[in-house]
Parts: sequence; structure tokens; C-alpha cells
Amino acid sequence: MISPRGPFVLGDGRYAWYEVDFSTDKPQINATQEAKSRQDIQNFIRQVKEKYNLGEVYLGGFSQGAIMSFSIGLTHPELVAGVIGFSGRILQEIRPLVQQNDALKQLKVFISHGTQDTTLPVHYAREAKAYLQDAGVQLTYHEQDMGHQISGEAITKVADWLQV
Repeated sequence: MISPRGPFVLGDGRYAWYEVDFSTDKPQINATQEAKSRQDIQNFIRQVKEKYNLGEVYLGGFSQGAIMSFSIGLTHPELVAGVIGFSGRILQEIRPLVQQNDALKQLKVFISHGTQDTTLPVHYAREAKAYLQDAGVQLTYHEQDMGHQISGEAITKVADWLQV
């Protein structure tokens, strides 16, 4: 497992891939930062695959890490075998970049989201579920009675999912 860290410092031990404004009903992202981070992660994946001679990579994360994982998996499914998204969402901004093709249909996606999440409410996961089902990806979806977090149960489920 290799875990890259977002380049933007939010506070002591807190990092992000881009700035987000939560002052409105819907989170507003810094699209320039998101696009740069998306490109940086794509380059990172290519470097890791080359350095370690990997053919199959799964990209995952929590919250913004999940959002970035969805963005890369959907816009460049040839780079990853699957996406793991804990408490994230699919950005509206990347949807026009998604192309329906065979690589997208081969993409495996695991989603886990808390029904009590007040940071990114569960409706974002449900929207992602519907979008991904329409896109034809291989989707595994879980909701749990929890907030904006990752539970031990979710870790067990994703570990089992990775074994299939």
C-alpha cells in the first residue's frame, strides 16, 4: 500500500487535494487545484506502476481522497483496476470528462458511506451509486449507521472485496 498525501496544508496533520468552501448548500471546490492534483495523482500512479512493475493498481481514499479516486478512475479507468471510496462523492465538474468505453466497464468500484454523515451527507453516495450503475462499472455499495468516518466493518468489507 502506498499512500500519497494532499499538497495543501489545512492545519496540524491535516492535508487536502484542493480547497473547498462549505459555506453554501453545496461544497464549492477550487477547480484549478483539483485539476492539478488530479494530474499529479495520475503521474504518481504511472511512476509507481513503473517503479514497482505493477500491472494492477487500486486507488482509494477517504472524503477528498475518495473524491479524487473517483475522478481518476472515471476519467482514466485504464490507469487503475478499481476505486475504493470511503465517504466521498463524484464531482459534477468531472462528469463531462467521463467517456463510456470498455475500460470504464471493467472498472471495479467499492463505496462505503455513513448514513449519519453530516460533512458529505449520504445523498452524495446514493447519487454516486446511481451514476456508476448507469455507467456500467462493477459496483459494490455499502451504507452504515455512522458519521464521516471509516469503520472496522468497512475495512473488513473492502478487504474481502479486494480478495475477489
